[in-house]
Amino acid sequence: MNYSIPQDTWNCAAQYYPGAGYVDWLGLSVYGEQYEDDNWSPFLPLLEWPYEELCKLDPAKPVMLTEWGVGEFPAKGNKAEFITEAFDSMASGRFPRLKAAVFWHERWQND
Repeated sequence: MNYSIPQDTWNCAAQYYPGAGYVDWLGLSVYGEQYEDDNWSPFLPLLEWPYEELCKLDPAKPVMLTEWGVGEFPAKGNKAEFITEAFDSMASGRFPRLKAAVFWHERWQND
């Protein structure tokens, strides 16, 4: 995700990584707005630093966006534009180790 909760050293991705001998892929999730009180954010900044941090764990493992998506909040942002930006960002070449992505598409609202 764009940051770990709680934001503490013990809860960083590196603390959970068991090592290259146990892992075939590195994975992360990226979500746009999920709750009515959240701020709308473009896709690219949500992916940039978590991708970079994950790639530091191992120099060779492929990366998967294990789940990504955004809620529907038309008064705050355009879901179609978020999705388009996400595909453009993933195809841009800026994330060469990103080899797979699973899109989350559900119409329920978090509460």
